[in-house]
Formats: sequence, structure tokens, C-alpha cells
Amino acid sequence: MYQIFAIIGMCISGNYAYWLPSGISADYDRKMVEDCIQLFCGENLAG
Repeated sequence: MYQIFAIIGMCISGNYAYWLPSGISADYDRKMVEDCIQLFCGENLAG
């Protein structure tokens, strides 16, 4: 159980904090790709 807290701690510290990967379903369509791009930009480029 405590191991998960150590992993979370690694994700929120250091040079690459909060850089978590994401994925898109193998059966994606154009709308899903556009929605993912919009979400990424909204989350990461918001000032």
C-alpha cells in the first residue's frame, strides 16, 4: 500500500513533475483525437 504513495511522490517532484503519460483507445475516431488535443491544450497551455 505504501508503495503507491512513493510512486505518487515521484510524479509530483523533480524536473519532470506532473508530466504523466496518457493514451488513446486503439479504436479511436477523429472526434476522440480532436477532444484529446483540446483537453491537452486546455490543461497544459492555460495561463
